[in-house]
Amino acid sequence: MSVYPLGGQRATTTEYEVKGGGLRGAYAVQFSSDELKGFIMDEGDVAAPPGAEEKDPDDPPDPDSRLRIMVEIGPEARVGTHSFRVISPRGVSSPLSLRVSAEPVIKESDTPHAGPAQAQAVRFPVIISGRIVQDGELDFYSFEVQPGQELLIEAASGGGGFDPNLTLYDSGGSWFDGERATRIAFADDAPRITWKFEQGGRYLAGVGSFVDLGGPDFNYQLRIVPQSDTPSPGGLTPANPPSSDGRFGRGLDPNRLRNLWARTAEKPPAETPSASESEPAEEGEAQPDPDPTPDPLDLTWNPENGPNETRENAARVDFPTLLKGAIETPGDIDVYKFKVDKETAAAIEIQTTGQQPSVFNPHVQVFDPEGGEILNNLFKRVAGDGDDWIRTIEPKVTYRFDRGGEYYLHVSDLSSRYGGPDFTYRVLIRPQVPHVGDVSVAEDHVNIVAGGVGKLTVTANQEEGYAGDIAFTVENLPLGVEAFAGTEVEPEAGPPFETIFEERFVPKSQRLNIILMARADAPVTVMPRMAKIMARPIVGGQLGEPFVVRDIPMMVVK
Repeated sequence: MSVYPLGGQRATTTEYEVKGGGLRGAYAVQFSSDELKGFIMDEGDVAAPPGAEEKDPDDPPDPDSRLRIMVEIGPEARVGTHSFRVISPRGVSSPLSLRVSAEPVIKESDTPHAGPAQAQAVRFPVIISGRIVQDGELDFYSFEVQPGQELLIEAASGGGGFDPNLTLYDSGGSWFDGERATRIAFADDAPRITWKFEQGGRYLAGVGSFVDLGGPDFNYQLRIVPQSDTPSPGGLTPANPPSSDGRFGRGLDPNRLRNLWARTAEKPPAETPSASESEPAEEGEAQPDPDPTPDPLDLTWNPENGPNETRENAARVDFPTLLKGAIETPGDIDVYKFKVDKETAAAIEIQTTGQQPSVFNPHVQVFDPEGGEILNNLFKRVAGDGDDWIRTIEPKVTYRFDRGGEYYLHVSDLSSRYGGPDFTYRVLIRPQVPHVGDVSVAEDHVNIVAGGVGKLTVTANQEEGYAGDIAFTVENLPLGVEAFAGTEVEPEAGPPFETIFEERFVPKSQRLNIILMARADAPVTVMPRMAKIMARPIVGGQLGEPFVVRDIPMMVVK
């Protein structure tokens, strides 16, 4: 359910509290990194919230329990989020996360600090671990700055439905009330403030909760660091991000086309061997061309270079091409010109490498030579109760150019209100490749009772016209466990809501159930086995190369 505090500094040993169900008798903690090691100290019951009814002593014990664990973070541990699981007689738990930081980590004090006058004094750089336990609670922290100093102040939660907000105050008060702090900046959707302090003195940071909710598992971290000391790996990210996060984090690099062709059984465009790979010429024969035709799967970077805000000064790029640039100022538009030689089925993919949605919302548009917009990455559809139209930005859009010619690609922020050097992007314009797309697994762990069954629910996207089959296998299963394909009756679906150009944004998908059967005499698993789910494309009777979908920890339990 939760872990507190949410993280620690490299080369430290810290005590943490873990809450969850079915943790009684837990005997091991397993981290995703060898640089973190956990040891269970003791266990107990989760304290009842204030006002809860007294429990009948004859009732069975509450399934929710807590553990105290000691975690050693190695000096070489990667800065960022690391996952861990607890192992008990009931099996392996779902994952929780710890953040490893380079800055010192402290806990909020037990002394009340719910107002400006009681603010807990801290010295940056620092990360403070705290909790918003009560509805309406606001935690205050004070710090001293020098004139002209610039700070980054950000907050992040441990999940569990907790959305923190962040407020920056000047502690000087006002003419009406000298004890009341003056608000100078506020952030809730993305609780992150960068501020240059023209005047030195004492300032305050306040952490609260969206719509003033509180709870025993509303845990947060508040990070205060000089702006010049904030390398990108050190920032706070959600400890347990929702699955929709990271849609714009797809890895776009020069190997992107090769990686896509590896997820199909079809053959890529013919590759021309380089001079060094060609067969040596016999004596008297012509020597191989020292400058052969480029491999059609090779991509090269096209970095933004110079002003390119209009069609007149648009940067000319090849097709396919891999662009990288930044929306450096509010209202900035980067314009690129590219040419397709004939009717072409194309795909445009977008990656944000600095700020992420909803801070930076990359808007991509394609215009024809006459200046008419023919394509953008806004997906419009009906949602809600069936009478609301919504638009969302999408990280990929497909389109078939019905004629060759020159086209213009515009990259900007959707709102035109934001921009900065960290509003960085990568955009890939390429031919479509029919391939097996994202493959997701609904379960993150499986515990099977000996003699019982478990299930894996696998969903595979068929991207860009892929019309083949997909074979799945599960390797490294616990002893006594076998995997079989299964079916289920899907719930009856209502009439579909209306969409605009859905085929450009939403791939077709297939779902498969994999039934896991454990024999009655299957030995109990002491530690999880990392079962490996493999996929293999099949097109026209031809097998493609297998690839790993996901590793799933599995255990056989009593």
